[in-house]
Amino acid sequence: MPKTYNNLAEQIYGFENLDAAFHDMSKGMRYRHAVLDYKSNYEERIINLQNLLIWRMYQPKPYREFIIYEPKMRKISAPDIEDRLVHHALCRVVEPLFDRRFIFSNFACRRGKGMLAASKRVQHYIRQQPVGRDVYYLRMDFHKYFHSISHDVIKKLIRRVISDEFALWLFDIIIDSYPTGLPIGSLTSQLLANLVGDAIDHHICDQCGCRFYARYMDDIIIVSTDYDHLQCVFAEARRYAEDVLHLVLNEDKSHISIAEYWYTDSKVFDAGIDFAGYGIHRRHLDPRKRNVRAAKRRFKKLSWLVSKGLIPEEKLLASIESFKGYMKHCRWTSEAYRALNVPRIYGGLHEDIA
Repeated sequence: MPKTYNNLAEQIYGFENLDAAFHDMSKGMRYRHAVLDYKSNYEERIINLQNLLIWRMYQPKPYREFIIYEPKMRKISAPDIEDRLVHHALCRVVEPLFDRRFIFSNFACRRGKGMLAASKRVQHYIRQQPVGRDVYYLRMDFHKYFHSISHDVIKKLIRRVISDEFALWLFDIIIDSYPTGLPIGSLTSQLLANLVGDAIDHHICDQCGCRFYARYMDDIIIVSTDYDHLQCVFAEARRYAEDVLHLVLNEDKSHISIAEYWYTDSKVFDAGIDFAGYGIHRRHLDPRKRNVRAAKRRFKKLSWLVSKGLIPEEKLLASIESFKGYMKHCRWTSEAYRALNVPRIYGGLHEDIA
């Protein structure tokens, strides 16, 4: 039997943990009305919440739902500020217990990981393949991943790690507060979605023997020179996802493709791999065209607002520096240079910043 963790209740609802969770939660939003209002009777509110948790009388409030369209249309379900505080308090205690079981090549919502690290890892995998042999990759993506996660499946996975009755009760009421799947927009959803992904990671890496594997949320890449092996892995991963985890692959995005096609030992067609925000090649990274186009639209909008005096120039400059930080890991393209010149063209800045 794998080791499970108990005696977590006091760590979760302790005043020090709730206080630290509030400060974690309010980073970047300390001047929002909801946060300022909560701080008006801060200690009283924290003590009342602590008592609700101790006596297991806490109940999540309805989510505030809205739609975003970048990078694609998604329904966001934002929890109430007190529910957000509970999520942070729970994750502060249990996330390290889950994280130590995650594989190294899980780059989703973990400290020291992220999109750039995932891309660099896949690039390392390409470089590990012998020069002169065709390099293939298997991409897997799941249809409506968050909203398709089974409550029963995620509760079973939690119980492989946690045995504390209070923590399990709290997880159960948070999970059951959303009708189906997990809501996009809460901290616990990120952790639990990653826990489901971890089950996939271990099955593919341990049972299928895949060495060159990386995952960012529900986007999986496996690199190999053996096309037949990738086909076998694809079939087994599909079976495991459907039969055990009750997830369905997105057929439009799940496929085996070629990353490098060698004509001779010196000539190669370098198709690359589009993953985690970058176009990944053996010798370089390219920016994703969608990201460059989005930056261009953002600069155009911010430039117009600056020219009308509706926002300070610093906001535009911050967005430009963020884009430069993304591009410093990539080859600069003509489209990226044109995006950087948008602020000058539309009157946001008075000099060429490219």
